[in-house]
Amino acid sequence: YVSRSGQHTNKELLFRETSDGTVVTDPKEFVTTSVANGLKLSFRAGNFFQINPYMLDKMISLALQAATPGMTHFIDCYCGSGLFALAAAATGGFDSCVGIEINKGAIEEAKSNAVQNELQHKCTFIAASASNIFKNKKVKRFPRDNTVVMIDPPRKGCSTDFLQQLCEDFQPKRIL
Repeated sequence: YVSRSGQHTNKELLFRETSDGTVVTDPKEFVTTSVANGLKLSFRAGNFFQINPYMLDKMISLALQAATPGMTHFIDCYCGSGLFALAAAATGGFDSCVGIEINKGAIEEAKSNAVQNELQHKCTFIAASASNIFKNKKVKRFPRDNTVVMIDPPRKGCSTDFLQQLCEDFQPKRIL
């Protein structure tokens, strides 16, 4: 961004449309959006959330179609405010869903979203690096033959350490 004085700044201008059609420009303000299966998700406007709201329901639907057949456990790596883990839990097809995210604020949002959607009994959220997910006691007990791992990483992608643990050590039945 270049200011009127010609100075380069690191400021960004945020426009986040909400479910009711209003536009939020304050990155600290909470917004709520409705997604597939009637889920309502609240998050700070400045936090990452899937950027194409018009494709969001279709993306969730396709991911869950690929995840569901024969799977009972769902792991959402880089879960943000809980989108995929909560959508998976809402289907009723999974016994347990776990999300992991390094952003502690996003994890608080995910936990709050689980309560808001009455899914806290099916979802657990962990504030940590994705490479720590396989050290979690609950996840260690997940049956590998009935576990799907959803990976929706930030632009920089997944670390080599994470991918090695996922593919060589944990070896889930399905990876999305």
